[in-house]
Amino acid sequence: MTTGVGIVDATTDVVVATLVDMNLGGEVYRLSDAWTKNIALDSNVYYSMGSLIEVGPITNKFSGTAPDITVSVSGIPVDPNYTNIVLNTPIKGGSVAVTRAFLDPETLAVDNYYTSFTGIISSFSLEEERDFSSSTQSLTLVFNITPTLQFLFNQSQGQRTSPTERRRIYGNTDVTFDRVSTSRGQ
Repeated sequence: MTTGVGIVDATTDVVVATLVDMNLGGEVYRLSDAWTKNIALDSNVYYSMGSLIEVGPITNKFSGTAPDITVSVSGIPVDPNYTNIVLNTPIKGGSVAVTRAFLDPETLAVDNYYTSFTGIISSFSLEEERDFSSSTQSLTLVFNITPTLQFLFNQSQGQRTSPTERRRIYGNTDVTFDRVSTSRGQ
């Protein structure tokens, strides 16, 4: 992965694309907000979705909690087949990586990139949109993604203070926690 961003002069246009990797139940989906063509990066192809994919703002803070982000995919046809695919795919717990790519303005090849967010899908919603004037409907799939580090902060560690738990770990000869219930008055 490239970490430095090259020098940009005043005569060069900067083309930026957001690339999203989603691992849902072992299937990896690679999507891009590029308008004109699919983008290749590290032998992977990110499919051009234009405004049909939207990534919410990514905030980097020096605090103990990091805010979730949302990724929405719109334009899904209202059809029982598509709805069943969405509802039967194991979405919760899937991993997501968001990458910012800087493209050559003429060839749209990736010049430079960096990963701006990694996280795990904590919830999702399926929203139906109707346009009564044109009699069309579509679905929007909205993913709420919690930063990976936030999951690490929320993990509980250690062992329970019960004789049964202590024996499970260290065998039947350890009597260290045998008096815990006595000291608690039980």
